[in-house]
Amino acid sequence: MESIKAQAKLNAEEAGRRQVLIAELESRKKTLNSQREILETVFAKVEDALNKLPQDKWERLITSIVVAASETGEEKLHVPADDIAKYQNGFLTKLNSALQAAGKKGSLTLSDQPARFKGGVELEGTTTDYDGSFASILREVRQKEERQIANILFGTEVK
Repeated sequence: MESIKAQAKLNAEEAGRRQVLIAELESRKKTLNSQREILETVFAKVEDALNKLPQDKWERLITSIVVAASETGEEKLHVPADDIAKYQNGFLTKLNSALQAAGKKGSLTLSDQPARFKGGVELEGTTTDYDGSFASILREVRQKEERQIANILFGTEVK
């Protein structure tokens, strides 16, 4: 009889531990889902902010992307339809000058077809292309830095 009581007590304690473990895992899962949603929101807001940069900051960003990504300075640029006028109204000339200052040819041209992304630039070269869309750049940043960003936002886990 005592052994049955002892076994029942052990079984009850084990069942209690399992219930606590299940509750902790469920809580952790909800926390991680909430953190994932917050990270999604943060990156969406960053992309939105990039798409709304003032003209001077936008030009500096695009210039740095193009100068860094251009191999020859003769690539074709694919840009969003909303940005085509900026390039046609003198920005393409500024880009070509920046490329020449960097020791490249400085003969970029605009594609006849607008890009299918909202912000940024794509360079089409003879041997390679570069996707400098803001969405693509943010994906790269996220892959490399997501853990550090999560630590900044949520702190380092104790467990």
